[in-house]
Amino acid sequence: MSRPKSIGDHLRPDSGPLKDLLAHAERLAVLDRALASFLGEPLSLHCRLANISGTSVILHTDSPVWSARLRYQLPQILACLNQHYPEANLLRADVRVKLPERS
Repeated sequence: MSRPKSIGDHLRPDSGPLKDLLAHAERLAVLDRALASFLGEPLSLHCRLANISGTSVILHTDSPVWSARLRYQLPQILACLNQHYPEANLLRADVRVKLPERS
């Protein structure tokens, strides 16, 4: 019978189940910065790259107005993101409005 793994074994960034999750989060952070740089202000202040799944990217905006402005630039946004992460071969973008949380 094998010995159970310690929590430290599971949390090591160079191996274990969190390795892929950490790599995905780092890739998203890099692409979010590339997106913000591409969009420029004021649009970059209202848009975030939320996730990449398969060949789709999910973008969040904080209002329907910014969502509409963002949709006009989707072909250029996909080209920019594919330039920074060509192995993703992003073909589709989904823009979602995520209203800021009230405190």
